[in-house]
Amino acid sequence: MIPGYSKLIIHDIVLPDVGASEGHARFDLAMMAINSGMERSAREFTQLLESAGFKVTSTWSWPDKDGIVEAEVAA
Repeated sequence: MIPGYSKLIIHDIVLPDVGASEGHARFDLAMMAINSGMERSAREFTQLLESAGFKVTSTWSWPDKDGIVEAEVAA
């Protein structure tokens, strides 16, 4: 990936830090029960991507719907 040019776009549920809806909570429980996974908040996506050498540039989320996280390679 080329820093400042290439973008990583993640289309996934982006949970709020507090007060997740029942639907989002059910998805999170299903992820945990089926494959030891988890749904993430924007803050958690940022921590995960920064640990992999990315910088989150934008996040979008909608109640009870999927969200989008945009990141690029950290310079």
